[in-house]
Amino acid sequence: MDNEGFQAFLAQLAETQQKLLNSHKDFMNECTNELKRKRIEERSRDFAEGLLRQLTEEQNRRHTEEQNRRSIPLINSLREEEEFLTWRDKLINVLEIANLHDHVLREVPEPADEVEKEKWKKDRAAVDNYIQMTVPDHAVWTNLKGMGWDITERNPKSTLDKLAQYFNKDTHEANFLLCREMFTIKREDYDKFSTFQHRLNYLRQRLDQTKSWKMTENAATIRALEAIATAHPDVYNRFIAKAHNNELSWAALMVEFRAISTG
Repeated sequence: MDNEGFQAFLAQLAETQQKLLNSHKDFMNECTNELKRKRIEERSRDFAEGLLRQLTEEQNRRHTEEQNRRSIPLINSLREEEEFLTWRDKLINVLEIANLHDHVLREVPEPADEVEKEKWKKDRAAVDNYIQMTVPDHAVWTNLKGMGWDITERNPKSTLDKLAQYFNKDTHEANFLLCREMFTIKREDYDKFSTFQHRLNYLRQRLDQTKSWKMTENAATIRALEAIATAHPDVYNRFIAKAHNNELSWAALMVEFRAISTG
């Protein structure tokens, strides 16, 4: 092979070598990309599985909380008229444990959100069923129907109000005890502000149901402020003048009280 032919051979060899190098680089790039793709797929799969696991755990947690919340401890059945006030106190206490007490203490408005609305309906039905279960005397419910109670309404506050109307004997001694407690109740006598507020609402509601012991809204509002004067002097000082001028409603004060309870 002459020199010219040898040079041509070297050039061809170099070209072939370059093609092999380029082919090797392409192969390596493909391998790298494939590896990256697999890693990305693995990470995506791990992320999706982790997300699904978190969602499942959250659903299970909420389900467990819902079940626990709906597990209302049983109280003794109401069988005698004289037991009504004691039974009612126990009812409110066990409903508070399940965080369902508002449904007998006030009219809980129907939510706009569909999910919350469904929960609201189930809560009302659960409380109403519980009340009916603990009053086994069918004669009571027959009388309540005659008083305008509607079993299909599923309104536990209305049910309890009708029971109070039916069992309320309006005795002087019972009403005197309610009135005395209303005028001596203090925030510091209760561990939680929410418990104090619920008791306060209960006392006012019970007195409102009597014939001769009912307080005016303004008098009840002033009494509620006096009950927190020592424990919350800032709130007392902020609102007492308005209350004396009849510029503060009971409902507005209860909103302030709920803010203290949840703050």
